[in-house]
Amino acid sequence: MARILVIDDDDAFRDTLVRMLGELGHTPAAAANGLDGVRLFRASGADLIITDIIMPYADSPPSGSSAPNFRISESLR
Repeated sequence: MARILVIDDDDAFRDTLVRMLGELGHTPAAAANGLDGVRLFRASGADLIITDIIMPYADSPPSGSSAPNFRISESLR
């Protein structure tokens, strides 16, 4: 299944989503803020990223040199 990175500063939401994704057979990873999310993405990659927009260390969508080179996955098989 898909490697899914969840980036959200709401612990309860993030933990619930990660648990649900794992139960569905995906391989979830989690970060509590944008900076850690970018670091984790660069270290491990992901097929899909689910992220909050307003949170510590990332209060706007990524842009310029701080944004990882995201690509849209056509399939999450």
